[in-house]
Amino acid sequence: MLRSKILWFSAICLVFCANNSDAGVVTQTFSSSDTKVGTGSGTLINSNLNGVTFTVNPFNSALGTLDSFTFAWVLTMTGDGVGAGPSGFLSISYGGTAYVNADSYGGGGNGDSRAGDGVFSQMSKSTSLTHTYLPANAGITYNPAFLSVVTGGSTFGMTFKSGSGSTASASYSSVVSASTTYTTGLTVTYNYTAAVPEPSFAVVGLALAAATVVVRRRRAAHHAA
Repeated sequence: MLRSKILWFSAICLVFCANNSDAGVVTQTFSSSDTKVGTGSGTLINSNLNGVTFTVNPFNSALGTLDSFTFAWVLTMTGDGVGAGPSGFLSISYGGTAYVNADSYGGGGNGDSRAGDGVFSQMSKSTSLTHTYLPANAGITYNPAFLSVVTGGSTFGMTFKSGSGSTASASYSSVVSASTTYTTGLTVTYNYTAAVPEPSFAVVGLALAAATVVVRRRRAAHHAA
């Protein structure tokens, strides 16, 4: 009797395990960095008005059902230098708007400055722009074009740019040296529920075979009684 129960349980487990589904995550990470140096007085352009564009792969629907997708930008600018005298000056700044292809959805920026004849150090500013979207809210809380490109069959572009003037730049005067670095980072994340695989013929056959053994043994036990 116990052995029959074990066989029944095994048959049920085989079918259940074949139909089990799990949550999954796909992450794409991109990064770009530019450093500029100068002396005396002038301007450093770390990123022009066109900013930085990354090419992103869409979600692969063969993996399952898309539950949400996230666009996360991290923008960082640093600067250091040495003033040549009391009028020494260094200023860094960055700012712009985030785009999915030609459609914008958010922006930000920051800056810092130092003056004097000493060492300009610890100039560092960073901005994070993170947006998470649910497919069900397309056209309600966000542009439905985002969902279209994410679930489409072609790669798409994601850009952070000012569109007018430099996206990241620095101005300096009366310096022995000046150096600035602008780093753009992007992470695109797809959260999904994995597709439920169809039970293979081998698994189904094994389950049926186990069930058949149980039935035959019960019948044999019944006739013996």
